[in-house]
Amino acid sequence: MVVLNHSASYGLNALFQWTDRYLEVSVPNYDQYGSLAYYTLFIIHELAEFAIPAFLFVSGYFIAFAARTTEGGIRFDFISSRIKKLIPPYIIWSVIVIILLQRFPPTFNQVLTVYYYIPLIIQYYLLSPILVSLARDRWKILLVSTAIIQFGLESLRLLALIGVDLPGIDLIIRITPIWFFPGRIFYFSIGLVAGMHVQHFSQWISRSKWILLISSIILFALSMAEYEYLANLLQDLWLVPKYSGLFRALFAVTFTLSILAFDKVPIPYPQKFANLGGKSLGIYFANTPILYVVASLMYFFTPRLLGMPLVYQIILISTGLGGSLLLMYVVLRSPARKAYPYIFG
Repeated sequence: MVVLNHSASYGLNALFQWTDRYLEVSVPNYDQYGSLAYYTLFIIHELAEFAIPAFLFVSGYFIAFAARTTEGGIRFDFISSRIKKLIPPYIIWSVIVIILLQRFPPTFNQVLTVYYYIPLIIQYYLLSPILVSLARDRWKILLVSTAIIQFGLESLRLLALIGVDLPGIDLIIRITPIWFFPGRIFYFSIGLVAGMHVQHFSQWISRSKWILLISSIILFALSMAEYEYLANLLQDLWLVPKYSGLFRALFAVTFTLSILAFDKVPIPYPQKFANLGGKSLGIYFANTPILYVVASLMYFFTPRLLGMPLVYQIILISTGLGGSLLLMYVVLRSPARKAYPYIFG
């Protein structure tokens, strides 16, 4: 999903920002807005946005699992060991991205934003002793409070986006960037609650699976409508860096739970998907610079392919996913294999 999300972003960029590479136009050019290519890429991009919320849910679930199966609950040495495994690859890949961009990000905030999941999950690990306790004994309070925090912040971003001026709103937005824990805390909290109350949670999603599925379909449609409405209202077709979307966040929750609820539905090639899942963190790190290099090379050397969205996406997805897996395979079977955990987590 992360690879699809990033590939679709490059595809949309080729439609609007790089149009002059294959057509005699000035950029930005929005002549292809509303086309089949646009809506296909837009749907893929929006659908794949559930990847990080699902990642956070799974992270919360396994923290809860560790708390249930470890005497004395979550200990600092466990938290410390998890964080130590994330920091080296985070630093390595951040440096690689900075080198490729050939410039140091102007602000510390932009440095942390590139791989924002890592500083985000580190904060949740540090907060996990408190959050685990709440998930065990006060799970309703935890879910309600974290939902209010997360969706409250997103609502403030929406109000600021449409020009509503409230006292302190700009300050709140500035001090809660995407990598800071309040903005995504509900996703992690749901995972914690699910992991602490497995039986009750399983029974609930089993009873509610059709409601969850139908809700996710409706919320996905609403998330697209919300984005399109705001894009047209503000005359800005690329709102992603400014606003995540209220309906998109709700869709991410219901869609993730729907996947868990329909656990009896057979998945083709389950072992291959399981193996791929185990490499997801490495794919998360590697696909960003790989896609940047491939897209840049195509921009300069094969500009006509930028105007062929299907071909362009096939190349990006294949290299983003396949290139990441190939790189991990090569490192694992080379003299550098001892460094594999430091590179890919």
